[in-house]
Amino acid sequence: MKKPYFSTFFLILSAFLSACAQTPPPTQENAPSEAEIHAWFPPTQKELEFRKLHQKELDLIEGDIEALFFEHEKHVLMENELRDSVAQVDPKIAELQAKTNAEIEALAKKRQDTVSELDSLKSGADKLSKRIEEYESIKPRPEFSPADYTRGMTLFKEREYQKSVDQFLLVLKQNPPQALMDNIHFAMGSAYFKIKNYPKALDHLNRIVSEYPQGDKWHMSYVLMGLIHNTMGEKSKAIYGLDQALKNNPPTPVIRLINRLIRLIDKDA
Repeated sequence: MKKPYFSTFFLILSAFLSACAQTPPPTQENAPSEAEIHAWFPPTQKELEFRKLHQKELDLIEGDIEALFFEHEKHVLMENELRDSVAQVDPKIAELQAKTNAEIEALAKKRQDTVSELDSLKSGADKLSKRIEEYESIKPRPEFSPADYTRGMTLFKEREYQKSVDQFLLVLKQNPPQALMDNIHFAMGSAYFKIKNYPKALDHLNRIVSEYPQGDKWHMSYVLMGLIHNTMGEKSKAIYGLDQALKNNPPTPVIRLINRLIRLIDKDA
């Protein structure tokens, strides 16, 4: 009884295998589409969420690429504009540079001139300062005192000859009037003669002869020098000086005095 069932099953299996052998294999053209597969095997909720996130990330990347492109394009435009601006500015920069260099050279020259001028001013200031110091070191001469002059004459009359000389030395430091200079030197020459300091006496009398020829003591100075030279034994010098006085028209009283002295010198000779 079992054998017929077995034969029947074998026949059905053989027919199925034969049919499968005769059916051609599916080609790529006959492959099911994604939609068909999706229809056959729909994605799970988890797969759908993953696909959405994946697509969102792709969309973001695409947006970033587009933004970078636009940004790059903007930079290209800016670069072109900058290049055009630089092309226009370069000549101006060169002109400005040349002008600046010229101004720098002018300032350098002006600085050098200023330094030279300052050096000159400093040198002048140093000289001026030195002169000021010299002036300050010079003590001002005392103002002339007629009383001191009168005091010198009084001492001479009182036969205080050395004191008279000292007083007239003080008067000479007071810058006395020019009209009194021959009087002062004659008084000092006379005082030195009295104290027998003949060289000093001759110094003052010679100053009258050489520096004050218009003064009223000029002829008398020759008379006193003649007396001093005679006292010193220098008779020829005495006579020579007295002759010089006579040749220059002395007053009559002085002529008489000179002639008397000449006669005395000749008598002693």
